[in-house]
Amino acid sequence: MIVARALSIALTYRARPYLIPEFIFIMPFAKSTSSLDSWSSFASDHAVLFYSLATSIFFISRKLRIVTGIYVFLFICFLRLYLGYHYATDILVGAIVSIGITSLVWINKISRPVTTTLLPVLNKKPGFFYALFFLLTFQLCSLFSDTRILGGYMVRLLQRFLR
Repeated sequence: MIVARALSIALTYRARPYLIPEFIFIMPFAKSTSSLDSWSSFASDHAVLFYSLATSIFFISRKLRIVTGIYVFLFICFLRLYLGYHYATDILVGAIVSIGITSLVWINKISRPVTTTLLPVLNKKPGFFYALFFLLTFQLCSLFSDTRILGGYMVRLLQRFLR
């Protein structure tokens, strides 16, 4: 998610398809999208998050790998295309970025130090570990919306001080 937001901020702004008048895009239903209007559509952070989760399941379960890949494509990414939130390239780049990063994390040289650090915390302070794990899973479920809002405030605060 951090890489997707960094790409979105660092690269040239790309208006979402529903905002471009030449496309004559008609929203499939009435929905206020003003919160997304100022955000660049490239790269899709939904694709990054959900393809990352699907890639993790790919490494864990042989039975679920195809089901999760199809689910993420149809019910997450295709719907983002249909609703005019993203272009196909936004989804494709988001998927490539997340699959690449998740595959790197699954390499033992990267995952082993993380697990050797976290497992002792689980054994010594399970309450602390599960509280942090709950916060992480809550952020995943809410697509890091609170973290994004806080990050946006922090960026604007830094921009004011750097002027």
